[in-house]
Amino acid sequence: NIENVLIIILTSGIVQLNSLSLQLLTSISFLHSAPSLPLAYSVHCFLQSPCPVLAYTDLFNTVLTVLELRKLSPGQESDISMVQKCLLLATTPLLNMSHWKRPVEVPPVVKGTERKKAKAKSSGYTTKPRQEMFKPITNTKPKKTELKRAPKSDPYVYPSRDCRPQFEKNKFSVSDRASAVQALAYSRESDSIAAGLADYSGVVLRLPSGSKSVPLVGHKAPLTSVKWSTLANQVITTAADRSCKVWDANTGSLVIDMKYFDGNTKNCEKLEFKRETVGGHFYYIDKFILMGHTNELLLYKHHVEKPKNSKRVLGRYQSVCRSALSHTITTLSCCNSFFSTLVVCGLSDKSICVYDYNKEEVALKIPDAHTRAPHHVTTIDGSKYVPHSPETHNLIMSCSVMDDVKLWDVRTGQCVKSYNKPNRVASVPSISTCVRYLSVPGEDQAVHLFDIRGSGTVSRVPSDNVLTTVFSPKYPQLAVGSTGGVVTLL
Repeated sequence: NIENVLIIILTSGIVQLNSLSLQLLTSISFLHSAPSLPLAYSVHCFLQSPCPVLAYTDLFNTVLTVLELRKLSPGQESDISMVQKCLLLATTPLLNMSHWKRPVEVPPVVKGTERKKAKAKSSGYTTKPRQEMFKPITNTKPKKTELKRAPKSDPYVYPSRDCRPQFEKNKFSVSDRASAVQALAYSRESDSIAAGLADYSGVVLRLPSGSKSVPLVGHKAPLTSVKWSTLANQVITTAADRSCKVWDANTGSLVIDMKYFDGNTKNCEKLEFKRETVGGHFYYIDKFILMGHTNELLLYKHHVEKPKNSKRVLGRYQSVCRSALSHTITTLSCCNSFFSTLVVCGLSDKSICVYDYNKEEVALKIPDAHTRAPHHVTTIDGSKYVPHSPETHNLIMSCSVMDDVKLWDVRTGQCVKSYNKPNRVASVPSISTCVRYLSVPGEDQAVHLFDIRGSGTVSRVPSDNVLTTVFSPKYPQLAVGSTGGVVTLL
């Protein structure tokens, strides 16, 4: 009798119990089922039909899968079959009452930058009368009409084989004082790389020669993170001086100086940050700026305007919302290449938290993820040069001091794989664009490459005292930052 059946739906399977005696009748695992089914995140069951029907989705994908359970009776094996799989596309990715739809104030016009009014033309009474009549032009040549060609697309394709960095290609010195390179970031086209240094400055290098460099000077403490915008025209940096700054990547001029909670518009209260800001990111395809401060996630809208008669770039930012978490934020990461409302945070209670900005609630929390508080988390942002499965974005990477580097599945909240390479310093590992290799800085003056699909170290590339690594989103290339102020390309 189906009325006496209790169906418990888990993220990895289905369990059928007798509701009177609580005896296990059958169990179905999504991992070992006949159709290829990913792990579920949100599942609903409908018992109106003779065979129960289930509809489920996962955390990142907008796909609704409908399943049908057959032969749900004691003593028989249960069968599962896929009825339909449809793609859900909303008219807007945001909820109707979302704070993200709040408009930002347009900055006022600065004195001296107003457009001058044109002088009124003369009525013609003071000009001399016309002496010559109209003369036709007879020696003209017909203009050639040129067809507008579509912009050429980049024919480059990321190699499917031999994409492992094996030897040193180039080396740049980014600091005269031999200060440590604490953060590295590639631009989207991999034609530039930004570095955050411990001598209170940053630098943007043009690749592949590295001869042209743009300094970023203005912080009063060592830089902790560097990130690019999607258009690669701006760089955002955070430092230990309780500020976050946005720079022009071409000139190195300061665009926005973020040091107030509510923003720098006219009606905002000028209340400065009390402690160090964490992980400044461009978010939601450069629409927002995201950062962490103590136990709060700060989300801002920004507006940049360059007057025609002035060389100074005017930037304004305004607070959208402040979301409080349970503990202090030590690191955060988000996706900027597509519309994602999820933010991954590492907290001081050794846990990892996934926050959904659309619903303004915690979607997932992994307690005791490491033996110490995580100092770095990474989401797979993807690249237009490498085709990725949508399920790839369900993986996140985290690491902490004196603990393993771990890969997590946000659909189940479980550790998928652990890489035994503990360090006594807060080094920064990285995942390759093809999601095949993991680079971990070692204390033996080398970079260790792990195969995500296999086990063990694939190769060991000798280098200087490595502190941070980052893979190129376009080429099979790895950038390594050392404690001596040297950036090495592998």
